[in-house]
Amino acid sequence: MKSSKSVAESRRVLLVDDDPFMQNLLCKQLNRAGYKTESMRDGQAAIDALPKLEADLIILDLMLPKVHGLRVLEAIRADQRHQSTPVVILSNAFLPEVIRKGIELGANLSLHKSD
Repeated sequence: MKSSKSVAESRRVLLVDDDPFMQNLLCKQLNRAGYKTESMRDGQAAIDALPKLEADLIILDLMLPKVHGLRVLEAIRADQRHQSTPVVILSNAFLPEVIRKGIELGANLSLHKSD
């Protein structure tokens, strides 16, 4: 039977956030838990990476440079390889209509960064 640490070690998380503090904090926490992480600081970089991306979870900010997070989410769901990859919106832009749109576009969960 695999331990939870070995299961985590096989999991990959993509973090898309332009805030260096949040990126560093989340990557450190996920790495400590045994997850492999990759991070990107703008929406276009995330979209460009999709064809080669191997991720078990995507954590996505909405307020991103170059391409808005909702457009990134649309690209994720349009990519055959990532249609079922769980996406968690993690953002300070907690406007109900924006979050509702994110869920409609296929986000699995939405969390406010301050929580």
